[in-house]
Amino acid sequence: MKVILACLSLVSISCLHAQVLSNPGFESGLEGWKSTERTPITTAIKEAARTGEMGLRVNDASETDGARFASDAFTVSPGQKVTISFWARSPQGDVAAVSLQPLGARNRPIMGENGQPPLVVSIKASPDWKQYKASYAVPDEAEAMIITVRSWSRSKGVVDIDDFELTVE
Repeated sequence: MKVILACLSLVSISCLHAQVLSNPGFESGLEGWKSTERTPITTAIKEAARTGEMGLRVNDASETDGARFASDAFTVSPGQKVTISFWARSPQGDVAAVSLQPLGARNRPIMGENGQPPLVVSIKASPDWKQYKASYAVPDEAEAMIITVRSWSRSKGVVDIDDFELTVE
């Protein structure tokens, strides 16, 4: 009986974790995500899907504009461990990165010592899908977090991203 209760607890915890990020595979287009791009660079399309019907494509053909794309904010508490996992392919080179961006009071970004988000995962050149995974401890002043997708300055190319998973412990 204790084993069954423990398993049920793990299942219910997993379900709660799965609900932290809405639309993690872009099956509902860009719902739950927002862009601040001057010209559209990120889109949800069938050709960018690793699984399911849709995936996110970053198609950066500009040396001046870039991808500026983020998830809706999700609530966190200081000291929690946030683990992000996603799949990406980038046949044309090192073009983009995914980051976890903690937000403080009034949704103010909390930056690392280098003035960048404290956790940045660079997507490496590969024509094949590759899984990326990283963890981050929520700082004391954080109230929420977002996932951001950015392309590097002056980098041009196409990157496909799909199947985000996010756990908060």
